[in-house]
Amino acid sequence: MKILDKPSVFAAEINLEFSKTRTIEELKEVFRELVLRLFEVSSVNDKLVGHIKIYSEGKNGSSIRANLTGSIKNLTVITNGNEGESKLKVWINVITFMIKEEELLKCVKDAIMKFVEDNKGIIKSFGLSISDAHENHENELAF
Repeated sequence: MKILDKPSVFAAEINLEFSKTRTIEELKEVFRELVLRLFEVSSVNDKLVGHIKIYSEGKNGSSIRANLTGSIKNLTVITNGNEGESKLKVWINVITFMIKEEELLKCVKDAIMKFVEDNKGIIKSFGLSISDAHENHENELAF
């Protein structure tokens, strides 16, 4: 396993609307699954030198934070608030020293799109805005 000299970074904002209001426990499971999928594409041999962070805000004031560094056993998902949510604004940040940035961008974007497709039954609409810190532009993807 070769570690890169500089980190590769993926940053995005997602507007996510569910087909019905989801409980906090259901949302925690959604975030847990998403982080695990991002881990699969940003780690090597089940190890991540870097981090995956997801933060969300809902219309009812709930927030969910997910964080993973190193290995799957370090996955943490915490919530603030008890009300369910049907719409979330989500920020994703993946930093890794293990995969080149071009590959990371493609793999993470593909993992997010596959995640959304696999959850079509619960996700009503989806919008992804990818920030490229080096070029200072955004790509828009909508579902």
